[in-house]
Amino acid sequence: MRAVFLSSLALSVSSPAWACGGFFCDNSAPVLQAQERIVFAVDEDAGEVDVQVSIAYEGPSESFAWVVPVPAQPTLYTSSDELLTTLAALTQPSYRLDQVYDGDCLVWEVALSASPTLDGGSSYGVLVVDSGRVGPYETVTLQADSSAALVTWLQDNGFDLPSSLDPKLAPYVSSGMYFVALKLAKDADVGDLVPLGMRYPGSGISVPIQLTAVAALPDMRLEVYVFGASRAVPESYLHVVPNDLAVDWFDQTVAYEDVVSLAADEAGGQAFATDFSGSTEPLRGTLYQEGRYDLAALAAAPDAVAWMDQITGQGFSPTAALQEVLRIWLPLPPALAAQGVSETDWWNCLACYPDYSGSFPFDAVAATADLEARVIQPLVDAEALLAAYPHLTRLTSSLDAVEMTVDPSFVWNAEMAQDVSPVHVATVTYHCQAQMDPAEAPRTVAFPGGYSVSLPSEADLQAQGISEYEYLQSLTAINALVIEDTTSSGEAVTIYDGRSDLAALVDALNQTFVQEAGCGCDQGGAGAMPVGALVGLALLARRRR
Repeated sequence: MRAVFLSSLALSVSSPAWACGGFFCDNSAPVLQAQERIVFAVDEDAGEVDVQVSIAYEGPSESFAWVVPVPAQPTLYTSSDELLTTLAALTQPSYRLDQVYDGDCLVWEVALSASPTLDGGSSYGVLVVDSGRVGPYETVTLQADSSAALVTWLQDNGFDLPSSLDPKLAPYVSSGMYFVALKLAKDADVGDLVPLGMRYPGSGISVPIQLTAVAALPDMRLEVYVFGASRAVPESYLHVVPNDLAVDWFDQTVAYEDVVSLAADEAGGQAFATDFSGSTEPLRGTLYQEGRYDLAALAAAPDAVAWMDQITGQGFSPTAALQEVLRIWLPLPPALAAQGVSETDWWNCLACYPDYSGSFPFDAVAATADLEARVIQPLVDAEALLAAYPHLTRLTSSLDAVEMTVDPSFVWNAEMAQDVSPVHVATVTYHCQAQMDPAEAPRTVAFPGGYSVSLPSEADLQAQGISEYEYLQSLTAINALVIEDTTSSGEAVTIYDGRSDLAALVDALNQTFVQEAGCGCDQGGAGAMPVGALVGLALLARRRR
């Protein structure tokens, strides 16, 4: 891979801090930018900006250029993969649906009735909790009755695992743990650049997204992380509050990221949502702790095999930065590559190839020094970033190339509400009567924001051939619950407030629920009727049936 980074000539110190860029390739097949994560930190006292950028791309990577404009001549450095991935994981919005059983429910029957069958009716004794695609990986989350069933299911579904793994999995299966399995998608032609860090004189924050439009996938995801003394807000773009009720809480067929994309479109295509805003204190210590790695043991390794054993034993994360170090000091021998041996196979078991692992000179001291500079020091610096700034804001958007006509800029606002939690919780209550199977019970869902929705039973929806999300479809007509204009001071200026519109949609759906349940009463005032009363009517109607 040949990656070229170009920066602009120095501009004035007051110019905004820039990150991002565009892909340019010199082959016939395009290389397209799929996602970008950017970390900004501005040291106002020093008049210095620190930017760290991680890029995901799709397309052949034999040769391409990535152009990054910055407003002043920067000092470039390799950032830490773990900073970007850790921040993403700790601030990722999550949606949890808690279950409450009201009345006389046969709770144990829920698990039995909800257990899915797999592969055309063969249950395997395995429960698929979740599945999807994450970057180049196909992922699945499982629970199993036995380790043998787990291994069999994975093998039958294209995961290359040895049967000898069975006894090693057994203790974890017996303790009821979940299992996440990953495999590289067959059509994957994607990759990630080792994160690039830049420091230069400047103030303010801006992303030159117009350059990215040259080679961007539709709905390119953009995540911006801003360190500072207070919450960061968009200045040149609008701010949206996504509608939580537009997310599929039951099956996750429509996730938060999908709603953000639609919300930004409803705001005209140029808008950001705040995924997280809060103190950095809970995040400190997540990236690096003193003594995490034993460099002396690494430097004292007698040969390449022992050094690699130390890497594995000390728990180094398999980041792109670590892979770059391994490619320098433990390159895959061409003869093995010709035999179909991958880099991963080689690094995971150097001792398996004794004719090659001892055939080249290896300097453990120099390799360890390189490892410290490329992998460990960036972690130390990233941990120092968490300690230096009291507040972190994560903002996301999704942009098409035609929407990349204005560069998004951000400012800090200490007067708006400072905390935005990434954790969203709703509660579904099953209203049971006389030893009722919960699958037969009507339900009430209490969503964030005070919205309470009456929902038919699982059995009723299954009989109709629709999912919960499809039943609640009318509530997804609004994706941007609030559209507002934010600046560096004062409260946001509301452009659109859809909360009353959403409340009307909820009331209309609750009226439909009562009518379909068979209530023969006057519905003229049902829009204002408490949901508890609606549930009561529904239960009465259900008993009459």
